[in-house]
Amino acid sequence: MSNIRQLLTGLKMVVWVFVRGSAKHGPRIKVSPTHSHKIQPEGLVTVSIEDVPRVIRGKLEEQDFEEVSRWIKTNRKLLLDYWDCEISTDELVAGIRRI
Repeated sequence: MSNIRQLLTGLKMVVWVFVRGSAKHGPRIKVSPTHSHKIQPEGLVTVSIEDVPRVIRGKLEEQDFEEVSRWIKTNRKLLLDYWDCEISTDELVAGIRRI
């Protein structure tokens, strides 16, 4: 798992990106529901990395969800490559495109 801050994403919140590991569920990220640069793992919102992202668990304000969805779509291949352990965390960070 890697947490990615606003400076890299252009979002208002911190994002957590995961590798598949032994997960039985599909690709997903987690985002903080608060607009803060602090890493606050409590109350994270789970969002799928699908063609059309969706909230799996938790709640985001509509505007935040739209921005997170746009960020996922912009970085989808990179996020999936990381999920599938095809790239390193360094490659993930270097490849992230801001929104």
